[in-house]
Amino acid sequence: LLKKMYSLLKKEGIFIGRFHFLDKISCSGTISDIVEKIINGNLTDRARFILLKIHIVWLFTDLVRRELNRPISAKKFDEYVKKNSISNPILLEVRDSLIADQNSYRNYSVPEEKELTRIISRHFDIIDKKNAYDYEDMLYYPIYALRPKYNA
Repeated sequence: LLKKMYSLLKKEGIFIGRFHFLDKISCSGTISDIVEKIINGNLTDRARFILLKIHIVWLFTDLVRRELNRPISAKKFDEYVKKNSISNPILLEVRDSLIADQNSYRNYSVPEEKELTRIISRHFDIIDKKNAYDYEDMLYYPIYALRPKYNA
């Protein structure tokens, strides 16, 4: 996609895009910590569901191999729900969704920030990088202003 965007831009053109990366902090903690933080956050039920699901999957991500371990995510969350006799409908929906998606063909993970920068820098110079501040996890979804690299 970056190569295609590069080919479409003029030398003075700018590509503005939102990207995603993970780091050791986003892939650490415990299921209990994640659940408590998100369930008690000032969020809609839909936002809670989405954040819980992605954070549980991230918890079992191999950053070196850039792989999500969906089966382990589903198994560990199901064990957590059973062990704690969870009846919260959002948590039950998360569990059911993780189980349904555990054999998804999509098991690749986004890169760490350093690797993301390296990938972007193959075709673009990074002019600016900003973050929105109106949603959870905004630090993992930076917005870049990129200029295509052209040999002079």
